[in-house]
Amino acid sequence: MDRPRFRAFTLVELLVVILMITILVALLMPALGSARDMVMQTQCANNLNRLWQAIGVCRSERAADAKADFIVPQWTGTLLAYLENQSSIYICPAAEAVLQGGQGAGASGIDYSGFIGSGNPGVDRQILPEMAEFETVWPGPYVSAMEPGPWVLKFSEEQYQEALSLGYIVERKSILTYDCTYKPGANPHIYWLMYEDHGDDYDYEDCMIKVTEESNGSVHLLINCGTFGHTNNLISKTDGHILLHLPSGAKGMQWTFKATEDGGVTTTPWDGTLSSEGSSASWVGSAATNYGMNGSGLKTAAINAPPRLTYSPGRIAMLDYPIHVADSSDNWSHLSVDLDGNGVPDFARHGRGSEKKINVLFTDGSVQAMRPEEIDPLLPSTEKKYWLP
Repeated sequence: MDRPRFRAFTLVELLVVILMITILVALLMPALGSARDMVMQTQCANNLNRLWQAIGVCRSERAADAKADFIVPQWTGTLLAYLENQSSIYICPAAEAVLQGGQGAGASGIDYSGFIGSGNPGVDRQILPEMAEFETVWPGPYVSAMEPGPWVLKFSEEQYQEALSLGYIVERKSILTYDCTYKPGANPHIYWLMYEDHGDDYDYEDCMIKVTEESNGSVHLLINCGTFGHTNNLISKTDGHILLHLPSGAKGMQWTFKATEDGGVTTTPWDGTLSSEGSSASWVGSAATNYGMNGSGLKTAAINAPPRLTYSPGRIAMLDYPIHVADSSDNWSHLSVDLDGNGVPDFARHGRGSEKKINVLFTDGSVQAMRPEEIDPLLPSTEKKYWLP
């Protein structure tokens, strides 16, 4: 009985099959890529809708509070509690890198300092220097800012602990032989201010203040004063009145400062606890996001107060963005946001090539995909139409 004979593929036939498969894949890839882009754009729009809903719930709960309006630079910390701590909603699925809100740089290490406009209020904002100053009454009087200067050193918590362990603090080893350049720690809103009384010992131990700034606007101070007869005060930056007297030799003083709507400052004893809303974990600097909230709104009556979210009809509330606060002074043509040099900002994430668009959440809760040139705030017509109240 003859066995059936099977005819093998010839090399030419095999090459033809491979070529046909290659052609089919090439034809299908754009369609598959477009479908994937559409899914990510839809998910991004859903994220923005969820954020808008969270803002609405937050405002409703605070409606009885005179300070209910939503403060823009604090949004990543404030909204987490209204999102059941689902921080994944802060991340656009189409973004190539997760950017750290509030730091001006992303996980990729890009420096956005040239992109961020001079009016942007949301990057590395320290609260205390806007409220108070340090007054040396004797010897003096002298007034120093609550930030680094000739008579003030600023250390992160990590720097302070290192200097303490090496004997540069308390043990009188000259601190000027230590590297006193400020290096931000894990939380840039926890830091030390080390004051020198304008004397000739330059020990910067005449008053040491540990500062903990919360996202709800509270600033907690742990104060240790020197023991050499110095007389110091913390005074209001607005009108110079004494907020807190710092007696010589006082150790472990704990106080909370908070700005008021009329530009004043309240001072209350601090028991060492942090509020759930204002904990260090909720600060904008520790919440990763690649969405930005419109920070171009009018400031409150308080001096140097941060802007509150605008609710004017037709205005931008949030959008795809490289930093957590978007401001009409930001430069969208800067190289840091156009790494491939194609003239389209990198945060236009949806679509392909020169047709890429930005998902934009408006104050009516709607989300639209728009071309960058349609909403670029440096164009006077679009700034007035979409960004300003």
